[in-house]
This record gives sequence, C-alpha cells and structure tokens, in this order.
Amino acid sequence: MTSWDDLVAAATVGTARRQVDLATLPAGIARPVRQLVDAHQPADPAGTLLDAAAFLTAYRRAGQPLAAPSTNRPQPSPHDLRPTASSLVTAALVGVLGGGDSVLLQELATAITAAGQRVPEAQIPSLLDRAAGHGDLAKALLGAVGERGRWLAGQRPQWRKLRAYGDTAAPLPADWRLADPLSRRDDFAAARRYDPDAAREALMADWDDESLPDRRDLLAAFADQLTPADEPALNLAATDRRREVREIAWELLRRLPDSGRSQRMAERARTLVIFEKRLLGRPKMLVLTPSYDAGMRADGIAEKPGRQGEGLSAFWLRQIITATPLKTWTADVTAGLTPAELLALTDNQPFGGELRTGWTEAAQLEQNLEWATALVAALGPYRAQPLLTILPPQARTRVVAQALREDGQRALSLLSGCPRPWPSALSEAVLEALAEDPKSYVPTATIELVGYRAAADDSSPRIAELLRQLADRFADSRAEPALRRAAHLIDLRRQMLEGLR
Repeated sequence: MTSWDDLVAAATVGTARRQVDLATLPAGIARPVRQLVDAHQPADPAGTLLDAAAFLTAYRRAGQPLAAPSTNRPQPSPHDLRPTASSLVTAALVGVLGGGDSVLLQELATAITAAGQRVPEAQIPSLLDRAAGHGDLAKALLGAVGERGRWLAGQRPQWRKLRAYGDTAAPLPADWRLADPLSRRDDFAAARRYDPDAAREALMADWDDESLPDRRDLLAAFADQLTPADEPALNLAATDRRREVREIAWELLRRLPDSGRSQRMAERARTLVIFEKRLLGRPKMLVLTPSYDAGMRADGIAEKPGRQGEGLSAFWLRQIITATPLKTWTADVTAGLTPAELLALTDNQPFGGELRTGWTEAAQLEQNLEWATALVAALGPYRAQPLLTILPPQARTRVVAQALREDGQRALSLLSGCPRPWPSALSEAVLEALAEDPKSYVPTATIELVGYRAAADDSSPRIAELLRQLADRFADSRAEPALRRAAHLIDLRRQMLEGLR
C-alpha cells in the first residue's frame, strides 16, 4: 500500500526522479485513479501524483477499515410520550424559522412546550442549529424539541453545549476532565442538576489544577442548585488569586443569606445603621461613617470606587448595604419596621441615597417583592426601573400606565422592564401615548414592542385594530410601517397560539 509518506517523498524530490507506483495504492481507489491517469494525454507524472494524493486523502478520512464494534455505543433515544404539534403549528414554525424572527420563535417554542406538545422530528435539526447560534433561544427551543431532541443534541459536538441551557441532568462522565473546555462546562452543569454534591466534590478535588477560565466558568455553574452545602467550596474560591473568580464566589455567597459572608455583612450594617426607639413617633435612624479594613477586603468590598465623584465612605457603605440580606432590616434590630417605613427614615439622611441604592440592588438580587413594591413607590418607576420586572403584572401596569399618562415620551423608556405578555390595559396605555404623535419621537422598535408583547387573548383583535387606526391616521410617515407591522404581529401570534388550543 502506497503510504502518504511515499507521496510526500515523490513530491519532495520530484516526479522526474521518483515515480508513483499506482499498483501499490489501496484496492478501493487504485482502479478509479488508474482510469483518471489514463485520461491524461500526454502522460502527466505531476498530475498523477496530485490525483493519487487527492484520492488517498479521501480514503484516509473515510475509507479506513472497520474496527471492532464499539462497546460505548450511545443509548437509543428515549421515547417521548408528548404528541407532536399540528400541521398548522408546524407550518407556522417553519415560516418563523425561515423569517429569522427570534422573538416569535421563542414564544412559539415556549407555547408548544406549555401545551404539552413537541415539534415534529423533521424540524429538530433546524431548531438545534438555531439554538446553537443563539444562546438566548436555547432553553425555549430545547423544551420544544422534547426528549428526542435533547438526546440528539448530545450526539454532535456543535450541539452538545446546548445541554447547559436545558434541564438535562446527568452524572459526570469519567473522562470529563479530558474534554474541551466548553464540553467540560456543559457536563458539569448537567451534573449539578443530577447530583450537586457529587459534582462539587469532583470539581474541588482538583481545584488547584484548574486554569483561570475553567475555574471561572465551572464556578458559575454553582448557581444551579445552589445550597448551603456549597459554602465551603465558595469560601475557598473567594480566596482565589484572580479577582474574576473571587467576584463569582462573592456573588454566589450573597445568594446564601445564612452564609458566613452574608452574616458578616449584616453585622457591619448593624454597626453602621443604628435605630433609636422613641416613646412617641417613629424611631430615629443614625448612619455612621464606615472605615475600610482587611476584613472588608477579604469579603469583596472594593476599596476604591470605579466612577469619579463618589466618596470613599459612601462607596463602602453602598457595597455593604447591597451585600446585606434584606431580612436583616425587618428584624428586631429595626424595631420591626416595614420596608416603606425604613425608606421614609432615609429622608434628609447624610447617606440616605446610598441606603436607597443599596436596598434597590439587594432587592434586585433577591427578587424581593415587598421591597420592590416599597422602592418603586418611594423612588418612582424611573429610579427603580430594574425592579419593575419583580412586580405582579397588574401592579406594574398601574405604575407604567400612570407614567405614560403623565409623560408619554419619557415613560416609553419603562417598557423594557415590562415582560411579555402585556395586559391589555398596558397595551392600550402605550397606544394612547403613541396617539400623541408616534412619527415625531417614537422609535420603530418601540412601536413593534406592542406587537411582540401584547397578550394573544380575546383583547388582541381590539389592540390590532387600534394600531391600524393609528397607521391610517399617520399615513405616509416613518411610523406607519411599524404600526402596521405591530398589528400584523399581534394577528400572527394569535393565529399561532390558537393552533395549540
């Protein structure tokens, strides 16, 4: 058999000095190479060499002899008992896939899963390809492809990473440390869902040997199934020599309100924010000036602010308040005050702004409804905008609708904090603001939000009709196409979802 080295040697010294012996080529390619070479008139030794090299390259890649049957054959795909979506829904899915509309694709995939259905097998590869290129779609699409799609995702390297976005739970493979970094992260994320304690112990056993990127990525996977049992491992990571790793550990420890770090932050907060009870009237709040020490540095309190104009004491206090569990403030130490009462005490305080900012960031971290409600009421929707997503839909609608009535142009910026689907009252409030003059100041993307986020229920035909009336009113303006597209999106979404009922 002519080896690759023989061809390289002939190419190196030249075909005038060393000829290629076609008779020694593998039997599977010798005949077609001979037929190709005989077609060269006159003879072309250099062409013969290139032909042989091309055929041998393909043979080496695909024509190798079969080895003994592998003992590591993949398990067959599990049976999925969910029915496939109807032909109407499938047609809509194919159309959305072809159109590239990620928002509609995500919503349709989520609706298919919520309806207890799955996509037909023929659509699974296309959905996995789209999910692999758009991480924000991965979770929704993995739900729609079902058990068979999740099994298929594990069979190709470019799809394996999707397991980290779904609900896949599996033990760590024995050779997981030898895999590429992306596969290792995905395997570890799946293992955290399967057995968080075993996954943690496997990682920490060789923690010192992990590279910085791997430490960072693997530690971030602790967020899934985080429990107090993870605290010792996080404490170790919080002493890492690289700040990127320490910051992840500190953030995870903040999610454990009973962790040592959270308790130390709470103790610092108690010594800095003091409440004096009074016989009559509300308690008095005293805020002391913090000083920086080694313990604060060890717990992740930065020493110098990253933005200009912020004083050191204010910077340290804000970090401490943010890192303090919110339950600290409603305990007996504050005389049992509610969040609204605590916020009222910050008026005219030297560090009142830092307290309010710290509580806002803490409420966002903990997704605390009571604090979010009080902060939005006290600070207003603009300063507390990140907390709007925590509010129940009806409460959020009241706040944003009121802002739209007061200043429609400015309040449109609040819509990013209103997740879909919008209640009809919110859609109508937005349309009232648009009716002022959408062509003058409202971006096209803002108008289309109405179509993407309006609830696809019995109220949607009315919302779509109002949009068309606005489009007629502002005909020939740059807003007209966006208004008509928003109406079309509402109709399309309603039709898609009706097919799942």
